[in-house]
Parts: sequence; C-alpha cells; structure tokens
Amino acid sequence: MLDAVRAGEKSSAVAMTNWHERLYLAWTGTDTHLRLAWSPDARNIVDTRRLDQQSYTVGGGQYATSREPVAPALAGSAEHLYLAWTDTDHGINILADPENSRGAPVRLEEASSHNPPALCSHQGTLVLAWTGTDHRTNILADPRAYAAHPSG
Repeated sequence: MLDAVRAGEKSSAVAMTNWHERLYLAWTGTDTHLRLAWSPDARNIVDTRRLDQQSYTVGGGQYATSREPVAPALAGSAEHLYLAWTDTDHGINILADPENSRGAPVRLEEASSHNPPALCSHQGTLVLAWTGTDHRTNILADPRAYAAHPSG
C-alpha cells in the first residue's frame, strides 16, 4: 500500500503547483465543480474548497448530452495563484486567487477548446496554452490583460 494522502472524493485529472511554500491541488469533482486544496507538506491536506465554477465538455457525438469532466490548470506567480479551466461552451476561463470567494473569473472570448488548458508562470508573466477547437496549439502570454483589452 502506498503511503499516500487522499482528498476523500473522486475526480478527473488533477493539476498541481507549488506557491508560497504550499502545495496546491485542483481537480474537477464528479459533480463537475472545481475543487481546490492545499497542503503545507504534501502529507496532510489542510483545506479543500468546492468552487462555484464548473469544468466539463459535452461528449459522445453530435447529439450527446453526457458531461465529461475536464481537468483544470494551476500556476502561481509572485502575487497570485491562478486557476484555468474549460467550461461547457468550450471557453477558457482564468481565476486569480481562487481561495478568495469574492473573485470573479475572466473568460477569454476568442479562446476555445475541447481539452484542458495548460498554465504556468514564466519570467514573471502568466502564460496560457491550449489546443484550439481547430486542433492548433495556442500560446498567450498575460491572458488576463488580453481578456481586459481583447483588441490590443
């Protein structure tokens, strides 16, 4: 038996990052709601939160109605922890500081995908990558600034 910690619920794929000396985990629960948890030592999960946001895609063909959970992405920069996910309309969303219950996600209107996004912090800038619905790889530096000013 592995000496592992369990979050106590089933999920789709998990995203993980280290930020401010904490290990953060994010996943999509079986109810399609995003979850966020953190651990100070990778041995104990201190806090788990169910977020209002949902991450799933409709699967199974043209007339399908089944929901398939899609994994979120996590990244930490100097100031913020970021969570990104694909919603039911295949739009990509980013939430800064998902621990803050008053935070509002930013939706990238021109970014859409049937797959989960990838997220990282590089040279002080948040970078988002995703496979578009046209099956091409897209990379966008500072997506939150783009979402605020899409014409720029």
